[in-house]
Amino acid sequence: MTQPLHQQLGGLPRLGAVVDELVDRHAANPALAPRFRGQDLPQLKALSLALFQSAPPLAELAGLETPELAHVGMRFDAQEFAAVVDDVIVTLREHGYRPGEVDAVVQLLRHANQGFRAAPARAPAAALPSWRLVCS
Repeated sequence: MTQPLHQQLGGLPRLGAVVDELVDRHAANPALAPRFRGQDLPQLKALSLALFQSAPPLAELAGLETPELAHVGMRFDAQEFAAVVDDVIVTLREHGYRPGEVDAVVQLLRHANQGFRAAPARAPAAALPSWRLVCS
């Protein structure tokens, strides 16, 4: 059986360190700072880590229907999403992730972002809190 993505990426403790730095990097990024200003950064970090924890194995991402990830949609426009991806790539590389691992995380983010855009007005109930509550 294939391991969940968070285990493939070194486990939640390793990802927790990455997420902490990444959210701080987003909050300082001029393209993203307006989104993060006044937000509860510890809550954003917890939601970000929950995204990894709930993600399926990398091998299953390609065939995943977007509504399954709609509840983690981030409402980033194209420019903001490009800044998110840039920050993610830099942070993961700084933490020693290999190119294939970086690609897996970028693929997960693309699925999540597309899932929000493709989701119906009433998104499916989810086990995770919605990014919409904190990033709108």
